[in-house]
Amino acid sequence: AQRLYANRAQSGDAKIALAYAGEYDPKNHHAGGCFNTPDADTAIYWYETVLQTDPQNQKAKERLEELKK
Repeated sequence: AQRLYANRAQSGDAKIALAYAGEYDPKNHHAGGCFNTPDADTAIYWYETVLQTDPQNQKAKERLEELKK
């Protein structure tokens, strides 16, 4: 399932990329979810991917700014 999501996200599906970023984001991470531990660097990658497709995505902008502090 992870490869399918990654493929769709990298193919320009901003909605899937945003959901994928949220799974890694320490702020949104839920134990027992798709990923065992949060990973800020991976979340940053996916938020940047969202912004490549949807440069006005406010949620991605805000989370990216926060994670890069």
